[in-house]
Amino acid sequence: MNIFAGAKYPMGVCYGMQGNNLPAPVDVINLFRQYGIERIRIYDPNTDVLQALKGSKLLVSLGVRNEDIPNLSRSQEAANSWVSTFVSAYTPDVEFKYISVGNEVIPGENAQYVAQAIQNVHNALAAAGIRTIKVSTVVAGVALATSSPPSQGAFTSEAMIKVAKRLRQVFKLIIMAC
Repeated sequence: MNIFAGAKYPMGVCYGMQGNNLPAPVDVINLFRQYGIERIRIYDPNTDVLQALKGSKLLVSLGVRNEDIPNLSRSQEAANSWVSTFVSAYTPDVEFKYISVGNEVIPGENAQYVAQAIQNVHNALAAAGIRTIKVSTVVAGVALATSSPPSQGAFTSEAMIKVAKRLRQVFKLIIMAC
């Protein structure tokens, strides 16, 4: 039963794994498919979930764990290994759409590593011949001065300075890579 049939926009869910007595990943993925959910975000590269996603045709946003960001930033080899282990090993059976480097690390102590980690993951994907996955990050809600209505959304002054600085770094790295 697809309760979202005819919906104007595809439905997606965030699949969190924090809790007790959670159903098996294969059961969760089957439930999502049964109800017509087309997109899924997983916060970290849980291999049981990635295995369950094989052949599901769900579009996947895969998260990099916050604690992995500094290492991925410092080492292209670490990024290559991460992509090989969690992306290439499951492609094309899992339809990755995005990789999110961290979850709400800007602003925060790992914010300084995000731009280079994004670049290294992007480079690793390119080296693996994968050019269809976009790499980004998720900015914390506390960085927003205004969030409603969305058309009026704005960063706090402090966050804007930090975000702009990070975005400038990312764009410089991407331009240099082109």
